[in-house]
Amino acid sequence: MEATSFCVFFIIIQENVRKSNCFGLKME
Repeated sequence: MEATSFCVFFIIIQENVRKSNCFGLKME
């Protein structure tokens, strides 16, 4: 669950840059 919050935070910083990486980490 913590990863989700971090993921969203990253998206806010780098919308499209970390978006892919964010989802990839969640899926893994």
